[in-house]
Amino acid sequence: YKATLLVSSDTTGVRFIAEPGMRPADLLSDGELERTSEAKAPHRMAISPAFEGILFRSEGMRKAVERAQIAAPRNINVLIQGETGTGKELFARAIHAASGRKGKFVAVNCGALPADLIESELFGHTSQAFTGARKARKGYFREADGGTIFLDEIAELPRAAQTSLLRVLQERQVVPVGSETPVQIDARVISAGNRELFKETVQNRFRSDLYYRLAVAEIILPPLRERKDDIPLLLDDALRKANCEVWGSETGQYRAMSDDALSMFTAYQWPGNVRELYAAIMRTVLWSVQKTMDGETAREALRMHQLEAAGEDCLPESGFSLENVLQATEKHYLELAHAQSGGSLKKGAEMLGIVNYQTYCNRLKKYGIR
Repeated sequence: YKATLLVSSDTTGVRFIAEPGMRPADLLSDGELERTSEAKAPHRMAISPAFEGILFRSEGMRKAVERAQIAAPRNINVLIQGETGTGKELFARAIHAASGRKGKFVAVNCGALPADLIESELFGHTSQAFTGARKARKGYFREADGGTIFLDEIAELPRAAQTSLLRVLQERQVVPVGSETPVQIDARVISAGNRELFKETVQNRFRSDLYYRLAVAEIILPPLRERKDDIPLLLDDALRKANCEVWGSETGQYRAMSDDALSMFTAYQWPGNVRELYAAIMRTVLWSVQKTMDGETAREALRMHQLEAAGEDCLPESGFSLENVLQATEKHYLELAHAQSGGSLKKGAEMLGIVNYQTYCNRLKKYGIR
């Protein structure tokens, strides 16, 4: 059974032990156990309280957390890269919390900024700087003075805005739109994106000099499909939060997860990563009639994603089940035909090209469609 062993003591704290053939602890004296721990345990960095909200067991995430902890107290720019839903903003907030900075954490979605107002939004403007500017605005960088500004989807910035941002990073000052007077700022910059920024520079879509300014400390977050050890931990946390959200104080109504559901969720590829996992568990808790969620409930929560996966050009590396995809697809179209035919067996069979309506009827029964 794949498990993680942790050993703790007053003198050395908590350590991970990785030795498959260990003698049972009750056969070891305290001294022997202590020496075994020191000899066999790999060196691990203690996790600071700021990063305790990041749940992981996998080595890939441990490496990312350790690098983030090293970078946090240093006044350097950080670039966090990873697929959508891997937790980039969660990392950015943890880095800010561990930095000791007293100012605010200001999150900015660069992809959502209006193209003609980017500099005004980022660097501020004076009153009457342009039509519609009735009063002065500080801008996100000045709001983050003394704190951290998080520039999400940084690759979405147009070229002109990239040039302006580079100047701000070099000079550590901003010039509000409509003003000629620079304003000194002390905002730590953490940027993030789901596209590999270096490749964007190679394809001339992102300034290379700006990339090197942003990526002083670069942290790569692995996708959830490469963090299989983390999935049970995340599922447990998602289930707890979903139960509290859906059922509140009615603990007697809390949903549990069957082994079948756990296996299905663990084997799934999670293209939407951690964000998709939490949404799927919320749906499962919301729609589950029984207190123990079974494999069918889990399959229903993931059905639309399985239908999408059926049209992909390549198979995932692991966890793919053709039988599950075929069953989910069959059930989906049977439900559509049953609804659109008004329950008519003959019409429903015709809609799906099934010659014998009895075959259609048997398939409806197979999936409990009445």
